[in-house]
Amino acid sequence: MNRPDSQLNGLVSYMQTLLAAPVTLVTLPLSVAERRAEAEGTAWFVSLPTGENIALKIEAHLTEREKRLVSGIVIQQVRQIGSVVERDHAWLKRALENRRQGIALPPYKVDENSAFNGENVYFPFLINAELPEEAKGFIGAYYERDVLFFSFLSSSGTTSYAGLLVPVSEEEAAGQVEESVEEIIEQWTVGLQLLLEEELGLRLSTAGYYPVASPEDWVLAFMEMAGEYEAYEAFYQSGTASQKMYVPWKYPLEKLLSLLTKEEGRKFIQTYGAEQEALRQFLHDKEGSLTMAAFFEQNLNVSETARHLHIHRNTLQYRLDKIKALTGLDPKRFEEAILAKILLILLEQDTDVQSDQ
Repeated sequence: MNRPDSQLNGLVSYMQTLLAAPVTLVTLPLSVAERRAEAEGTAWFVSLPTGENIALKIEAHLTEREKRLVSGIVIQQVRQIGSVVERDHAWLKRALENRRQGIALPPYKVDENSAFNGENVYFPFLINAELPEEAKGFIGAYYERDVLFFSFLSSSGTTSYAGLLVPVSEEEAAGQVEESVEEIIEQWTVGLQLLLEEELGLRLSTAGYYPVASPEDWVLAFMEMAGEYEAYEAFYQSGTASQKMYVPWKYPLEKLLSLLTKEEGRKFIQTYGAEQEALRQFLHDKEGSLTMAAFFEQNLNVSETARHLHIHRNTLQYRLDKIKALTGLDPKRFEEAILAKILLILLEQDTDVQSDQ
């Protein structure tokens, strides 16, 4: 894939500024002097994925971690200036608009460099904000793959999203490794969220979806992920959707309860939430909310929950007894635990309800 020299020169200038070190373009194979410099650690060379025998020469001492990060940044920069990526990006925006209007998707041009050429399979991810270039480099280095990035707006035009396509092997896509495909998607989605927060200080929501291998699947995946985020945000109406991790099998109760009217939700709260203010305090207390979340995640197993939270069984028992005292529902009994979870979800969603005492 050929690119104008001006674009590659722009890449050199960008990397020089980023690294505060001399960066130049060189042709491959490396000369004897260049190989000697690489062996001595005074220079490092990054091949450019342009289809040409060229590389960046970086004259700096870099750690292995820094090299991985720089490689990720270089790959993303080269891909983003490529005409094929720009073409795919434009197609996605038109396709999303067509899908919202219920009309046929535009034709997708296929060639060897297209994202979907009959050979590639991806895990799609979504982030509820546009990403700075630095973040794209970190993400590429994190996955150690040639990640494709796209941006688009929500159907209302009020939310900007970053969409990612992360290449995966056929075995990963089919779950033919140690973990199931759902476990891989969930791990990668959580990892993406932690990377953004810990490395870049970006506290954002992330969503993952099943593997896609066609442009039609690609559009569906992005619409489903955006719809999941927007439905959850609309349900809570208080910014609770921020910093959440979304995958298709998560939050089934929230999806079901979103069908209730506000009045129906309030009637349920008044039935079991006589001590509403105390319950709200418990809900907003980090210790209490984490306890209930862990208890449900550990399938109501007291020992496993205590171990997961690194607390004594008696401490956990005290917290569970507090829920029972406030609601009359015993979270250790399955049927009552479901009612308690519904109550807590509705309380979190409807922060304006006042108890009738």
